[in-house]
Amino acid sequence: MLLGLHLPSLDDYGKQYGDARLFALMDQLTTRLGGLFRDTDICCQYRQDVLLVLMPNTKESSLAVLRSKLKELSGLIDEEDFVLNAFAWTLPNKELDADIDIWLENITGEIYAAR
Repeated sequence: MLLGLHLPSLDDYGKQYGDARLFALMDQLTTRLGGLFRDTDICCQYRQDVLLVLMPNTKESSLAVLRSKLKELSGLIDEEDFVLNAFAWTLPNKELDADIDIWLENITGEIYAAR
């Protein structure tokens, strides 16, 4: 499974509170996410406001539990305006056979369209 985590208010947060608080927020988020994922999961910052997490040992049937944990994690972040949107795609995906760059742009488009 590929998990997409979108932080839609991240840019506005940085503008309003400054870089120091933005870095503190990201550090807090990273620490909490580190406790949520397995050692086999790989997380990367794909865009400034989008994290992608490759979860090779997670099945689609685990999605409800994962969403619940992410919702709980969002509630633990010490910021009132914190928003975390989660998206998931099962792998393998037939669209990946064409071009990975196009597929990544398409799923990123899905994330931004959901705003």
